[in-house]
Amino acid sequence: MEVQRFGEAATPAFEIPYHTQIMESFDGIDMDAAGRVSGAGFYYLMGDIARLHEAVLAYARDFMIDKGFTFCIPPFMIHGNVVEGVMSQTEMDAMMYKIEGEDLYLIGTSEHSMIGKFIDQIIPEDKLPQTLTSYSPCFRKEKGAHGIEERGVYRIHQFEKQEMVVVCRPEESMDWYEKMWRWSVELFRSLDIPVRQLECCSGDLADLKVKSCDIEAWSPSSMPPPPGPPPPPAASRCGSRGRTAPTCPTPSTTPWWPLPACSSPSWRTTSRPTAA
Repeated sequence: MEVQRFGEAATPAFEIPYHTQIMESFDGIDMDAAGRVSGAGFYYLMGDIARLHEAVLAYARDFMIDKGFTFCIPPFMIHGNVVEGVMSQTEMDAMMYKIEGEDLYLIGTSEHSMIGKFIDQIIPEDKLPQTLTSYSPCFRKEKGAHGIEERGVYRIHQFEKQEMVVVCRPEESMDWYEKMWRWSVELFRSLDIPVRQLECCSGDLADLKVKSCDIEAWSPSSMPPPPGPPPPPAASRCGSRGRTAPTCPTPSTTPWWPLPACSSPSWRTTSRPTAA
């Protein structure tokens, strides 16, 4: 259910090229070579497009540092018990790449290793809140209904994200949830991208969450959409053994994606703040 909008959505009077067509016009992407090297769901970023990719990551990082967050680069592999703390076995098998012969998984998002940082830890109250913003590459099988999109870079096996993680007192968690989704909006509005907030129904929430909203960005498109949206960045108020750890990745640097039913200028999910 739509709650509110920020900024005016407008469709240009000219035809919008597909995102990979724009990147190819700058010699900025090579999916053919990536297909030969790694298969579907990978790409080479080149030249100014690669620089733009890094610039957006740096912009998101510095945006959160300016909000008082501490920059962190976490481990990119985690133990199975950490994975089980943030998702079900079914979700794990569908998403995570396991290192053969090792109790290690490649992370699907740095949220996994950032939450894992606090497993079995007691944090003194005078050390709260802890506010961290983390960078990581992310690796996902993308099994299931959505699959890999052959033509573009919406739903892929490897991408990069900048995230937020806050560990705070339980009674402060909803205040942090509000700050997190509003900062997600502020980040996009600082780039002059219109966004809207959607309230998610309880049936869509993971077991550890009790409230969630999508932050969707307006993106005009004249091409058919991919099979479905990749998992959006999320802000979650997570409970563990009586302790509360809100987490909030900032929007990822992969292009904004259409909702499954959209094939024209549309709102595209970019961030999903959540509370549990």
